[in-house]
Amino acid sequence: MKRTISGILLMTAVLFSSCPSVGSTVKAEEKTERPVSKKVQPVSPGTGINILIAGDQYEFSFKLYAEKIADVRGIELSLLNLSGNDLFEKVKEELREGDTDLLLIPPLWVPELAETGLIQPLGKLLKVLDPSLDDIITPLLEFYCVYDGKLYALPLDGDVRLFYYRKDLVENPEERANFKKMYGYELSVPQTLERAADFSNFFTRKRGELLAGKPLEHDFFGTGMTLDIGWCHYEWMDRFLACGGIYFDSELRPAISGEYGTRALTDLKSLIQFTPPGSLGWGYKENRDAFLGGKLASLVLWSDLFKFVPDVSRSEVGGKIGVSHVPGMLVDGEPFFRAPMPGGRVLAVSSSTGEPEASFWVASYMSATASGELVLDPRTPCDPFRYSHTEKAKALSGYLSGLSEREVSFEDSRRYLDTIRVSIENGVPELNVPFSREYIDVLALYIHRALMGELEPEEALVKTAREWDRISGEAGYEKQKKIWRVLYRTWEEQGYAE
Repeated sequence: MKRTISGILLMTAVLFSSCPSVGSTVKAEEKTERPVSKKVQPVSPGTGINILIAGDQYEFSFKLYAEKIADVRGIELSLLNLSGNDLFEKVKEELREGDTDLLLIPPLWVPELAETGLIQPLGKLLKVLDPSLDDIITPLLEFYCVYDGKLYALPLDGDVRLFYYRKDLVENPEERANFKKMYGYELSVPQTLERAADFSNFFTRKRGELLAGKPLEHDFFGTGMTLDIGWCHYEWMDRFLACGGIYFDSELRPAISGEYGTRALTDLKSLIQFTPPGSLGWGYKENRDAFLGGKLASLVLWSDLFKFVPDVSRSEVGGKIGVSHVPGMLVDGEPFFRAPMPGGRVLAVSSSTGEPEASFWVASYMSATASGELVLDPRTPCDPFRYSHTEKAKALSGYLSGLSEREVSFEDSRRYLDTIRVSIENGVPELNVPFSREYIDVLALYIHRALMGELEPEEALVKTAREWDRISGEAGYEKQKKIWRVLYRTWEEQGYAE
C-alpha cells in the first residue's frame, strides 16, 4: 500500500500550496495536433448542430451562450433533453439513429461509448479550437476524458466531494476549550476519519444544550449523510476510496470486501447516531437543506453546495461555513486522502455527425471559454474543473455577493476554490465500466441493508462482490476485463494502483 499511495501523500501544512499540472497521457500523435495559440479554423456560417443533453438541468447553460455562439461562429444550436429512467439506453438509441452531433453525458459512459464506436476520438479535431487541455485538472482529464490513450471528451462540469463544516463553531473559544478537555487535542478541521468521528460526536447536542454559549432551540447534529438507498453508496465511497480502495483488481476481481471496504462500511454505520432522525431515508436535498438551515456541524457533499450558502432565501449559515477535503487516514504520520468525483458532465462528438468541426468548436468553446463563467453561477449545475477556474476567487466572491445580497469574502472563495483544486488533483472516478449502474445498484442495496442492521458490514460486502462477479459474467467477462484493464492503467499511471 505504501508504494501505491506514496506519490499522492499530502502534508496538511501545504494542503493549499500551488500544485503544478501533471503531464497528460494523451497519445503522442494526438498531442502533436495541439495548436500553440487560440487561432481557429473557420466553420461554415449557418451551420446547425443537434446537441443531446443527458440531464435537463444543463439546458440553461447552453441557452446562456447559444446567441453568442451564433454571432461568433454562425453555429445554430438545437437542444434535445433526455431524462428519466434508462437514460443511458435512450442516449445510445439516439446516437444509433444518427441525428445527434454533440452530446453532454455523465463521464462514466465514455468508455462504453468509445468501445462501441458511438463517439469519436477528438485528436484530429483539436486544430479547430484549442480546448486548453493543460488547464484541465489532471485526474479529471485522464480518468474521464481520455480512454485507451485517446481524447474522447471535454468537461463542462467537474463534480467532486468536499467536506463542509461550521467554521464559526471550530473557531469558538468555549467550544475549543471543551473539545480539548474531552479529547486531549485541539479542535480543528478533521483530516482523518477518526477525527471526523470525534468532531461529529462532540457537536451532537439536544435542544436546550449550549452551542457556542447559546441554548439550542432545536436538536443539533454533528454530521449529515445521504443514507437513502439511492445515495448511501456515495458515503461509503468517501471512506473506501479515501483509505486507498479500488473497485476491482487488475483481473476484474472485486476488491471491495477486504479491509478498506469493511472498515468504510463499519465507520459509516457507527456515525448514524450523530445524524438527524430519518437519515436512512435522506438524499442530497434533505442534507443540503439541513446544513443550510443550521442543523448540522458538518457533512460531505458535492462542490456546488458552496454556491448556495450565501443565498439569504435558503441559508441561515452565510459567512459561517468552511470547506476542506474529505477526511482520509494517516500514513507514516502524514494525512492521506482521495476525493471521489461522482457525477459531472463531459461533451463528446457523435461518430455519425456530419458536422464534426462545428460540433467540436462548440464543445471546446463551452469547455474552455464559457465554463469560466458557468462554474461561478449558482443558476447552473456546473462546478470548477480547470486550474484557471480555481484562480477566480475575486470573481466568485463578487458574483455570489451580488446575487445573494450577502457578503461573500474573498478568503472564503479562495479556500473553496483551492480545496476543489487539491481535491480533484487527488480525485478518484466513479465506477465507469459498462453496466456500472447494475454494479452500483447492488452495492447500494447491500450497504443499505447493513446500515439497517440486516447484515454485518463484511457479510454485506462479500455478498456484493459475489453479485459483481455475476454481473461481470452476464456482461461478458473477457470484454469487461479488457475495458477495466484499460481503465486500470490510468489508476496505475496516476499512482493509485500497483
